[in-house]
Amino acid sequence: MDQATYSPLIATKLHIPTYGSDLLHRHQLVEEIDEVGMARVILICAPAGFGKTTAVSQWISSAGKPAGWLSLDESDSDPARFWRYLAKAISAGQKEAGREPSASLDLSYTASADHLLSVLLEEIAAIHTDYYLVLDDYHLIKEPSIHEGMQSLLQHASPFLHVILITREEPPLSLHRLRVRKQLGQLGSEQLRFNEKECHRLFNELMGLNLSYEVIQLLSKRTEGWIAGLQLAALSMQGKAASAVELHSFSGNDKYVVDYLTEEVLKRLPEPVQHFLLKTSILPRLSGEL
Repeated sequence: MDQATYSPLIATKLHIPTYGSDLLHRHQLVEEIDEVGMARVILICAPAGFGKTTAVSQWISSAGKPAGWLSLDESDSDPARFWRYLAKAISAGQKEAGREPSASLDLSYTASADHLLSVLLEEIAAIHTDYYLVLDDYHLIKEPSIHEGMQSLLQHASPFLHVILITREEPPLSLHRLRVRKQLGQLGSEQLRFNEKECHRLFNELMGLNLSYEVIQLLSKRTEGWIAGLQLAALSMQGKAASAVELHSFSGNDKYVVDYLTEEVLKRLPEPVQHFLLKTSILPRLSGEL
């Protein structure tokens, strides 16, 4: 018996993330997602800490879109497990759209990926109103056959299904075809990073730090609008008097920033890449071309 196939699914991975009332609502970004909301695929692609998941969950909540959500992890690179989760997410999206999914979507048995995909396409074709399938952390999927299956699903699925891929890197899918057909919407770091107005709301309205315009402008420039960096800077300033001079020293050496990058970025890199970074970290300058 294949343990990955028969192991129970984790229900919370299928829940749309919710946040507290103190979360900064990004009206402009929600509107930008709304502008590409009718594309076949919506690609939200940026490095760690840019608020990708938060932005999409805010958009779904504010727009009232019927959606199924799947938060992926490394174990979901197993094809049988991936397609079972995907079936559950599509089932949730169908319920949100007002249609009761058939029992065939309860894929708790051993079946080939081709069979599972056929079942999914048949179910998708049965609904005639727009709904969304969100795959969060899609960059964690490394199995080529899953990407091939997703390519087939995107190619043959009903136009009422819209797939939102949240990822740190562009997925190995034939996105150029979708671009040519104007079926791809994409938001990256430039759209996701905080502007100065949002920085002001974060520091002064939500965090209650009462920073001057000069200090906020400096932090926005030093972090380049990187949301995780701004939040970590705010944490490091709580209980302190923050001056522009002190903030000039805020950098990647800050303890909170180091901890975040270590856990969310460095430890997730392949081992050969980690070894390379460790060996080259002592160099004052590194030329990629050389």
